[in-house]
Amino acid sequence: MIGTEWPLIKSVSNALKGPLSYLRKKLWPPKIGYQLAPSNLLEVVRPYAYKGKIKELLGEPHHKAAGVESYRFADALLQIMYEDDEDIRSVTFVGINPWWPHRFRIHPLSLTLNRSTFADGCGSDALELEKDQSSKFTLYWKTEYFGFPGNYLHFSFGLLEAATWPPTTWDTRPQPDIAGTDMKWILRNPSSVRFNAIAITKKEEGFPFIWSAFQ
Repeated sequence: MIGTEWPLIKSVSNALKGPLSYLRKKLWPPKIGYQLAPSNLLEVVRPYAYKGKIKELLGEPHHKAAGVESYRFADALLQIMYEDDEDIRSVTFVGINPWWPHRFRIHPLSLTLNRSTFADGCGSDALELEKDQSSKFTLYWKTEYFGFPGNYLHFSFGLLEAATWPPTTWDTRPQPDIAGTDMKWILRNPSSVRFNAIAITKKEEGFPFIWSAFQ
């Protein structure tokens, strides 16, 4: 009995596949998504790296301007500035969600974006920060100079909140204790505040980040 019913069941199942598939696509159409950024991205994408190699690894950027190329990931934003359109002058990398489980190592330092604190990168005393701000973003940062044999670079540790897409927010657990005036800003709890942005540059040039490339 079972043997005679099985072909009928199979036939009915096959007949339903088409309508069910159509209904699924109508109710839950596929979406174009962004891939996750590689956790070791900053080991390869760094100042002095050749532009051709970066294109080979990451493909075409989602936004281009004069000497600046920007890549959007599901969990991070990457902006690269080139020198003479050949090799990298600066790299800025932003973790857009402080609660996202993905963490990014800052090569060659023993620091991790969205996990390490300002004290880890800049010392535990109260830190004097630089600030840039508009109606669309707020950025505080502290620049340090780290030297390694044959590799001396400026590392700017940033606290960024911006109207990018996806939106960029910083960790509010606890709130950064920042006090000061338009000319001087002091972070009084650097051991508690995790930075969510890093800029690595050949020369000290502020914090190179064009937020509007990620609207």
